[in-house]
Amino acid sequence: MRNYSYKTLDITELYVNPDNYRYVEEVQDEISAIIAMFKVNVGDAKKEMINLANDIITDGLNPFEMPIVCFDDEIGKYVVYDGNRRITCLKLMTQYKGNADVLEELPYVAEIYKLQYDGDNSIQCVVYEEADDAIHFLNKIHNDVNNGMDLRTCQIMCCSTSRIRRKSC
Repeated sequence: MRNYSYKTLDITELYVNPDNYRYVEEVQDEISAIIAMFKVNVGDAKKEMINLANDIITDGLNPFEMPIVCFDDEIGKYVVYDGNRRITCLKLMTQYKGNADVLEELPYVAEIYKLQYDGDNSIQCVVYEEADDAIHFLNKIHNDVNNGMDLRTCQIMCCSTSRIRRKSC
């Protein structure tokens, strides 16, 4: 059994993962990781991040999608392994609101800075003791490599059923 617990963490205790598979280029620190999140080569990252920030303002965080984190002794914070997009948006509305480095690189982030986040800065997280354990479960969520023991197969089937019933997914 892999060891994890649930813990409420302040946004400042979380660290956007600089080693995220989404990034086009390697990044070294949290600010660079936040900037890189807007430059991924899948979809329209700028539009999607702004939409996500607006959704967080409107509906809050999805209670079924807690960030998955692991404490990093070297950094002294909890590195986010799953939920980096959500945490990036929250940090831009709180901890890094108005950050000049981000704004210089991504002028359109001003749209997120304008948002008024009135939610709690404490976030319920799933905390793994070992990063490898977090990665193990993330592979079950994001990859179809576990002979049906993942969510992807179910999501495809449920989405197809939803389209038939509601004409959407």
